[in-house]
Amino acid sequence: MIAINNAAHRSWSATMRAQQIGHSRVIHIQAKILLTEATRIMRQHQIGCLVVTEAFPAGDLPIGILTHRDVVFRACAVTGEVSALTVGEVMSSPAVCCRTDHSVDELVAIMLGSGKRRLPMIDDAGHLVGLVCSNDVLGAIGELLTGLALADGAGGSQDRMEI
Repeated sequence: MIAINNAAHRSWSATMRAQQIGHSRVIHIQAKILLTEATRIMRQHQIGCLVVTEAFPAGDLPIGILTHRDVVFRACAVTGEVSALTVGEVMSSPAVCCRTDHSVDELVAIMLGSGKRRLPMIDDAGHLVGLVCSNDVLGAIGELLTGLALADGAGGSQDRMEI
């Protein structure tokens, strides 16, 4: 039987927040933009997604997300003139978002529950402030596991686990 000290688990997961592991520099576009322009932007910046927002005076609100998969699977399936498609016709909507204060545990739950690998990050007013990707979450968890492995190598594992 393995017993894990839940207090130790809670301490790392409670301190790592979306704002710490996500990206604050996010390229976003409006739904009315032509898909060809959006794919040019993605290629230019070497990114796999664009957050689709609606502009308001107080800030941009995420309404969807356009990924390279959306372009391949949705735009290519359209019969007719692809060059006339807008981002709004192809994007995944509504946007599944996270808040800046979500913990790693909560981010994992949102991603698993929604099937989304990219979450626009919003502030308390719902405005776009960043983006968290599954790779960001995996990197954070990897750092924590590295810390555990180093502690285990130093003989500190008996304080946390019993077999």
